[in-house]
Amino acid sequence: MDDQNVVLIVDDTPENLQVLGEMLEQEGCQVRIATNGAQALQNVKISPPDLILLDIMMPGMDGYEVCRRLKADPDLSKIPVIFISALDLANQKVLAFREGAVDYVAKPFHSEEVVARVRTHLELKQYRDRLEKLAEERAKQLVHAERLAVLGTLSAGVAHEIRNPLSFIQGGAELMEIRLDTISPGTPIDQYLQDLRKNIDHIKEGVSRIVAIIDAMRSFSRKDSDSMVLVDVGACIDMALRLCSNIVKRHQIVYQPPATAMPRIMGRAQQLEQVFVNLLQNASDAMGDMHGGRLEITPVLLPDSIRITIQDNGPGIPEDKLEEVWAPFYTTKGEDKGTGLGLAISRGIIEEHHGSIQVRNNPLGGAEFIIELPLPEESK
Repeated sequence: MDDQNVVLIVDDTPENLQVLGEMLEQEGCQVRIATNGAQALQNVKISPPDLILLDIMMPGMDGYEVCRRLKADPDLSKIPVIFISALDLANQKVLAFREGAVDYVAKPFHSEEVVARVRTHLELKQYRDRLEKLAEERAKQLVHAERLAVLGTLSAGVAHEIRNPLSFIQGGAELMEIRLDTISPGTPIDQYLQDLRKNIDHIKEGVSRIVAIIDAMRSFSRKDSDSMVLVDVGACIDMALRLCSNIVKRHQIVYQPPATAMPRIMGRAQQLEQVFVNLLQNASDAMGDMHGGRLEITPVLLPDSIRITIQDNGPGIPEDKLEEVWAPFYTTKGEDKGTGLGLAISRGIIEEHHGSIQVRNNPLGGAEFIIELPLPEESK
């Protein structure tokens, strides 16, 4: 066994603690002990072990209750628990497994059996931890890949957005050149300087717009940090609207931020921007070229959260597909217009932020996505 493995032994009998402790220390484990349920829970919360050997019959809180409380805590629920008990009846074992134990050893126990079972479940835990880490890394890669796919879809619009300010710059430079060529000796210079200043202002404005677009694209495409920080949800919506400006401009956009600034939440800005971009793009695609397309974005501050509603007046979603839209690779678009991962990833991002996202059809027409993001405790 890995000498870094920590095993907590919970038993009210000193002899059992000594025998089990010496046995596991010889196998290279770091051993901690607790003599009752309350002490065990406190020990686990301070520093979670890799595995717990847990007696059932103890004064005060029995092993079943200890296991029940461990499994109810999301931070502790994955610690494998092996019951060791003199109770060897079938119904006792069934109850142990029902409460979340991974194994059951009857007393009097044999040292080889205990060691073998501990070794097996520690190895299984290591494999599970590795798989979860791989899955987490893969999920991050999918989020980033989907973000790049969205960028690819937006690229035509971005090119159009950049072309306009480039025309300002080119035109302004050409006018400056023409004006300079027409200056003749003795001509009053004031008018020329005034025209040059106007052209310079046009060029500066065009450059500023291009820089803003490039900064927005760079911000959106980069990978997120692993840690959450205080994030301005309103700024994330603004960024998403800027990125989608060329796509949604064919529709009427109704977005009125609250009169007072909303408190920040704990999150990752790039991921939240990705959610809003996905929803804005989907709404725009659903409305297509319909006359009178309307897209409403409504943020509302609630006592414990921020609610953002994104609503369109398109055809809506068939009632039997309302839950299916969250499935990975589900899409109603052509192969060249979507990966089918946008909504699945969006739901995952919102859930990682301890929030919720729902979809429903508005009685007046169109689909409505409702996001709720929790406020930090100090903001409530």
